[in-house]
Amino acid sequence: MVLGQNSFVDPMNTPNLTNIIILNTLNSSATEGLRLNYVVNGLFNNVRANCYASASGGVLTAVNGMSLRCRQVGFCTFNNGSYGNGTYGVRFTDTFNFGNVWVGTDFENVEYCVRGDGSATGNNLFLGGQFANYMRAALSNAGGLSTGAYTVISPNFNNPPAWATPGTNPLGVAATVIDQTNFGGIRLIDGTPVTTPAVPASGVATANISGKRLLVTFWGGSVTSVSVNGFGIGISGSGSVMLPHAQTIALTYTGSPNWFWQPLE
Repeated sequence: MVLGQNSFVDPMNTPNLTNIIILNTLNSSATEGLRLNYVVNGLFNNVRANCYASASGGVLTAVNGMSLRCRQVGFCTFNNGSYGNGTYGVRFTDTFNFGNVWVGTDFENVEYCVRGDGSATGNNLFLGGQFANYMRAALSNAGGLSTGAYTVISPNFNNPPAWATPGTNPLGVAATVIDQTNFGGIRLIDGTPVTTPAVPASGVATANISGKRLLVTFWGGSVTSVSVNGFGIGISGSGSVMLPHAQTIALTYTGSPNWFWQPLE
């Protein structure tokens, strides 16, 4: 189902869809459920769009396509609804996708629940909802703005435990909440703790891939300098620094210190 012209000529303003089910069972990587081309100020209530998925013995083994594809979509609201059974639950492509809100939406049976590939995707908000049965990552941002592609607040992540282990995941990879490679621009606010990584070698930078602002506290050893995102901040010995999401921290030391990473949101 396509709203708006693929050429982006004559944008579609204020569409209102309610209680719509879109099922596309074509087994192809080109399969799409709902495509939005230059759609603005739309309201989508209880809309469900599914692509192609296959299962064996109740276990998902393959997925294809994009359930919801946003091509230059702005200021739209998606209430409830479900987008899944595809490679992507929702995928942002074709530059601008700004200021959209998803409330209580379900994304499941996918490789990626949410994926940003549009070069100017930003300021999209996901409130509550569920991100489940994802084979690679719940949240991924390869092309959107590195400073704020989307924010996810109070979600429920529900993935089969086996999918976090390579070899048991249907794709043979380790599924993670946030894509361990494409993590820039994702902000996650859910009140859960983060895992403190091992202290790296002196001067080696470690990236904050948690999606959260962190307070990094370090003590012991012999720290001579601290840098955040490559900028020295004039701290030595023991102390605490704030580490924004997607930025890096490096400790230079002559004796290895301890540190602890604590989320601030």
